[in-house]
Amino acid sequence: MNKIPDYQEGLQYSAEVIASVRYGYMYRKDAEEHPSVHACIDIDPEFLYWLAGLIRDGLVWDMIKSAAKQLYNRLSQEGSLLDKYTKSVLTEEKELELFYQRVREYNNQCMAITEKQFNYIREEIMADVYGEEAQKIFDREQRQPNHQEFLEMHRKAIKKADDLLGKYNTN
Repeated sequence: MNKIPDYQEGLQYSAEVIASVRYGYMYRKDAEEHPSVHACIDIDPEFLYWLAGLIRDGLVWDMIKSAAKQLYNRLSQEGSLLDKYTKSVLTEEKELELFYQRVREYNNQCMAITEKQFNYIREEIMADVYGEEAQKIFDREQRQPNHQEFLEMHRKAIKKADDLLGKYNTN
């Protein structure tokens, strides 16, 4: 890839790209900085998904730096508000480098995380599944999940967590 693609609003991102940002970067960062506090990250960092997609597509570090700078300049001119994760990645080279490294580690299935970080991220994956599945039931039937549905949600949550993290070794 020789040219940096322009950011376009409203793109659809793969589940892998979203997971690399959400679990490989954001929740991993929270697990390191606030290991005893579990808080839902309720933002949808589309700009980070875009950068993670470029990383997944094999864009080299220097091009990622350039893409981040171009994106930040565009967003600044537009007066866009940025969440704390996006702002730090786009404005601090050290944080961009950490983002780049972590997205690559996640994509390459080689995150170097502690058992505590592993468990933290796993719990957040499971919580996301519970929320998504409960929302589907509520949207469809205007009610909360019953016991049987909760058990099925739990099975799905464990499977997704195992699918996403089962391949990582902890140190």
